[in-house]
Amino acid sequence: MLQAVLKFTFYFVLNLFIGTALAQDPQYSQYYSAPLLLNPAFTGSSDCYRIGLNARTQWPGLTRSFNTTSLFADLNYKSINSGIGFMLLHDNIGTARLSSNEFSGLYSYYVPLSKHFNLRFGLQATYASRNVDYSDLIFEDQFNDDLLIGGSTEDPIVDYNKNNYFDFSGGMVLFGEDYYWVGFSAHHLNRPEQAFYTGDSRLPIKYSIHGGYNIIFEKGFGFKRGEFLRLIPTFNYKSQAKFDQLDIGIYAIEHNILMGILYRGLIIKEYENIRNNDAITLHVGYNWTDLQIHYSYDLTTSRLGINNTLGSHEISLVYTFCNDWPPHKHNP
Repeated sequence: MLQAVLKFTFYFVLNLFIGTALAQDPQYSQYYSAPLLLNPAFTGSSDCYRIGLNARTQWPGLTRSFNTTSLFADLNYKSINSGIGFMLLHDNIGTARLSSNEFSGLYSYYVPLSKHFNLRFGLQATYASRNVDYSDLIFEDQFNDDLLIGGSTEDPIVDYNKNNYFDFSGGMVLFGEDYYWVGFSAHHLNRPEQAFYTGDSRLPIKYSIHGGYNIIFEKGFGFKRGEFLRLIPTFNYKSQAKFDQLDIGIYAIEHNILMGILYRGLIIKEYENIRNNDAITLHVGYNWTDLQIHYSYDLTTSRLGINNTLGSHEISLVYTFCNDWPPHKHNP
């Protein structure tokens, strides 16, 4: 009886994490600090060169937390209205030590329509390698009747611990100078096969619509000459397979200090009697001339509870700089 229960539990956990968790993409609360992950059309959207590092630890109160780290670099090649970049991403998911390593090359093309309407199109090609570590799991043949005898398992599933595939994505952004932007992206357009063992388990296409607006106050608030306050309402709606979610909130930037609050969820919707209610995110950061350092903390509002998950932590560093390679056109 015990063996049957353990066998059922093992395959339930395996299907839960491989079939469900891997079908959904990693996410950042600071999605605009990871612009290339959000939309390939943001490649080259800075003035010249940009290097960024993002790290997230989700639900450290659980036995196995969810950890995501990414590194990106891009440049704005103004002479050909193009942006070029690359991105590395490492993701660890929970109980079965599921991990993903991805390398992406990105390209964007800028189309100036008018002073207030500009378009940027982007493409992304990714090589992904996903792995599962079975060493923390216990199999049926490691028991003798009701006693755990340990040792190595001979279950054939342990030979299926890696899957490699190519992935393609695209997107576009409409923006007007520094005031507004609205973008659309579609990831996993080719729906790559992600199964480790058998069966059809294609990665669902993830759609995202995102945008924001800069509200700038320069006078009437007691600011000195050259000082200003910026309020930036922003949103990011994403949908993948049966699941969707909305991030919505506002940032304030004054004297290089950033503060913000966002809500993640779609509380008007339910799935299997579970309300789509995830977290409230608090942001704080400091922006130097070339360097941005931001930290955010997610207060879990779902049924998992803040006492069980201990929330989520996230930090980002983005450095932007210019030089004369490749040669840029210098406007007077």
